[in-house]
Amino acid sequence: MIDRRDVEYALLLRVVEAQNFEILLKNDITEDYFDDAGKLMYRHIEDYLNKYSEYMHVNHLLKMFSIDPEYYTDLSTLGETQYLINTVKETFASEQTINELAMLNSHSGLVHTQPREFIKMFDATNDRLKQIGIEKKSVNLLDNLDKILELDINNVIKTGFKELDDKLIGWNKGEELVVLMGRPRTR
Repeated sequence: MIDRRDVEYALLLRVVEAQNFEILLKNDITEDYFDDAGKLMYRHIEDYLNKYSEYMHVNHLLKMFSIDPEYYTDLSTLGETQYLINTVKETFASEQTINELAMLNSHSGLVHTQPREFIKMFDATNDRLKQIGIEKKSVNLLDNLDKILELDINNVIKTGFKELDDKLIGWNKGEELVVLMGRPRTR
């Protein structure tokens, strides 16, 4: 079995090698997905990127996290980027599931004394567990250009920003909500 830290380090080093933090953002991977050492590396990469608006050299991370060249070579052979992403996400989902079920189990005594409270807890736990497996996907607006052009401008939800509404028109009520994000410039 592959060690969790190895997979996390391999993924984060891959992000720096590719100079592409979007690998994490597009896959909804935040620092919460990593153990303590992985969180430190994630934050270091993110902070450096925010501060200097460029990626550090991978050697900087190797030195900072005391990763020797042989270990780095081993990490680079763990698998393709998508495999690393999937492994990090599966580990996180598994950990979250175990934590949620352990919390619910710790309150199992309520079944006999306060069954309604336990049912509410069970329901809330069930809702949180459903969210663990949900994948969020971004949508390329150009892929849906025909649908966008067919929108009835009087039956869409506006963003409230005139310039953005002029460009995007809005979105149909009852359909997916589109969230636009951009990294703020720090200089």
